Amino acid sequence: MRYFFSIILFLAVISCSRIEPLFTNTSRQVIISQSDEHLAFPSVAKLNNGDLVCVFRRGKSHVSPDGNILLSRSRNKGQSWSAADTIISTRLDCRDPSVVELKDGSLLLNFFQSNYDNTGKIIGALGVFVSRSFDGGLSWYSPKMVVLENFDWAACSAKILELKDGTLLLPLYAGRKGEKSTALVAVSRDLGRNWKEFHAVAFDSSGKIDFNEPALCALPDGRIMCILRTAGDGHFQYKSFSKDGGITWSPPERTSLQGQAASLLLTKENILLCAYRDFSPDGTSYSVSYDYGTTFEKEFILDPFKGDRAYPELVQLDDGIFVTYYEASPGHSRILGSYIPVKPPAAPKAFKASVSRDSTIALRWNKVHEAYYYQIFRDVATPDTAGFLPEFNGERIATVLNNSCNDTNVAPGNIYRYQVKAVSSQSELVKKSGAVSLPSGIAEIHFIKKVTN
Repeated sequence: MRYFFSIILFLAVISCSRIEPLFTNTSRQVIISQSDEHLAFPSVAKLNNGDLVCVFRRGKSHVSPDGNILLSRSRNKGQSWSAADTIISTRLDCRDPSVVELKDGSLLLNFFQSNYDNTGKIIGALGVFVSRSFDGGLSWYSPKMVVLENFDWAACSAKILELKDGTLLLPLYAGRKGEKSTALVAVSRDLGRNWKEFHAVAFDSSGKIDFNEPALCALPDGRIMCILRTAGDGHFQYKSFSKDGGITWSPPERTSLQGQAASLLLTKENILLCAYRDFSPDGTSYSVSYDYGTTFEKEFILDPFKGDRAYPELVQLDDGIFVTYYEASPGHSRILGSYIPVKPPAAPKAFKASVSRDSTIALRWNKVHEAYYYQIFRDVATPDTAGFLPEFNGERIATVLNNSCNDTNVAPGNIYRYQVKAVSSQSELVKKSGAVSLPSGIAEIHFIKKVTN
């Protein structure tokens, strides 16, 4: 018995003029501030009124007793910045400032201070301090020290994390004479007025690894991730997770990232970014995770400058990510900002279906830049059903590496509808991951049995 096939192909229009890469390093770099003095350790926050504020340290050198903290502001999404004003200046060296806006509209600034002897030689970190602003950073209250008992010194380099219930977590690190440093979180349950609760994140009892400069990020499943700088393990960064709001933490685990002074950001597309001072290769880089920090799959060079550099920090804008970092050479330094447009891969274009002689439905589409593989979805209407639901309701039938797929599990008399999605991850994806594209257009095949007289 012979069959003929009547093929009706419908291609939905995709509103995309060209295939965009997931990330690009060609975004315009802007200068936030520059000086013949040493500028370093920037932190950026987006305020509810749309302003961006950037705080950073200024001193004669990377380590000098005259460090103070400055603030610059942008009212046009980082395109231009005001002249920097000094907001914190004490008799000690003020270092590594970080700024965040809380849900109540106030700003919290955390930093640490170092002490020096009469000759200008550094003695060491004194402790962590917090200051508050109620007017968007125009004025600041006197800094208040976070008193950490049983440690000889304490320091910080990343911003405070505000949880959904209003709890504040301040990442810091501290040490005792003769011991390796410990990474901790200080907890405030009164909007940062008091810090009396402390929990250890990571400490190496074997005495081999220092855990420094922790940075935090809240994940959609309720966990908190901490990324850690280390000394004693080839510059590899470590990670740890908390399931109970920062009270207990998983054993620190080495990541694939060789870097320091990291910043974490979960984008609105549920893509986790980690930016850091890179050592392989040298420069400032950021890496991408599609499974909330379980694996980091891609590393991109943001700035190849190899000298005194980095301490990047990421902030979400409406149309992408803004990242701050610094470059410092003898006699000149700059606080810089760059834009990273972040989005899932583009939807596959030119999706077509055809029937081959061996009764196989062949699917083809254009390759998508940044796609590691593709997911094929199929919806079937049989003569016994009333047809398709108003919305495409297909199930995934295949995962392929190339931009083609043959469906052999078909039968004459049925109507088949297909869609394909591009996936930019190599690993098994978590729910609602930003690694998956929008679906392609719908290809519909009427696979009809010949009618005999």
